[in-house]
Amino acid sequence: MAAPIGNKNSEKYTLEQELPIFQELLERTQAGEYLSIQEVVMKSKYSRQIFYYLCDRFVDLDTIRKEISESIIAVVSRGSLENKYNASASIWRMKQLGEKDQQYQDHTSKGEKMQDKTVIKFVRK
Repeated sequence: MAAPIGNKNSEKYTLEQELPIFQELLERTQAGEYLSIQEVVMKSKYSRQIFYYLCDRFVDLDTIRKEISESIIAVVSRGSLENKYNASASIWRMKQLGEKDQQYQDHTSKGEKMQDKTVIKFVRK
């Protein structure tokens, strides 16, 4: 007799089993043990494909993965501010993890709307 539709008898991974492992990875990242998401995956018991499959499958695990990335950014930022890590390499790493720097100039003359008038000045020699 076939198993009923929708059964989960053959599932290898469950949230209850994997959640503590992801939480441990997060704690180790916050302690400064890992400096990239690739390192986290490499040192975990999962292959890259399984790690991201679990993140796609379980929202809670994907949330922890995002927290891991944010923790790496915090660790790298702190390390560069304390001269533990090279600043250029730290900025590159943080950009790889999604941080953005934004520069803009105000072309509206101190917050006021620019006038459409063209001003021409003539100078005598």
